[in-house]
Amino acid sequence: MTIDTFLAAARSLTTLFLARLDELHPALIAPVLLLMVVIVGAAAFAIAFVAAAAVAISAAAGIGLLARRVIVAAVAYSHARREVTA
Repeated sequence: MTIDTFLAAARSLTTLFLARLDELHPALIAPVLLLMVVIVGAAAFAIAFVAAAAVAISAAAGIGLLARRVIVAAVAYSHARREVTA
């Protein structure tokens, strides 16, 4: 499922929900709207959490690759032959 498909599904669900909102009993409109705000907020928080996790994993992988490169350079430097000067 691509993000475009997800956004299209969310848009159609919201449109369907708002189109049928006028059929609700007037006493139920406020709780239903509040519930919708909570659900949309939770979905936005979940998307932000997944994005933050992806950034953290990428950063950790980058630090690991950088550390490996430094270690390889240090090993190459320590094994290099140098002239002994008196």
